[in-house]
Amino acid sequence: MKTPTLYGLIAGTLAGAWLIGEHFWELKNPGVASFAGIVGYFIYFTFIFIAIWTVREKEQQGIIDFKKAMQTGVLTSVYYALALGVLTFINYKFVNTDFLIQQNPKASVQEIESSKSIWRILQGVILIIPFNILFGTVISAVISVLIRRDAK
Repeated sequence: MKTPTLYGLIAGTLAGAWLIGEHFWELKNPGVASFAGIVGYFIYFTFIFIAIWTVREKEQQGIIDFKKAMQTGVLTSVYYALALGVLTFINYKFVNTDFLIQQNPKASVQEIESSKSIWRILQGVILIIPFNILFGTVISAVISVLIRRDAK
């Protein structure tokens, strides 16, 4: 299944790039990040839909059952989550290193230093990946029901 891999990696890379870009946008326009996170989810949902639609139209000659649609959506979600996880790690390790201070200005020096450690960042990334896969699975189920087309 090349389609879910391709679309999952593209979506995860775009969402990760948006996450990093959002940091710089927030520096110039404080308060923007609260709504900007919606863009990442829009990218996610759109690419799950496109992946399922592409498999249906280009690989399955316009026919796709629920199982195949779900398989496509979940695989797209897995690759999305992995790509986004890598870029999230890069963001918090090298770009937005003061994330904890932004979230909690009263954080102690020890908490701030702890939040910058590789292991602490990996803990967050490891939690994000299964959440995104689970969320993508739910979205895939909804999209699969809506755009499946069984053989007549």
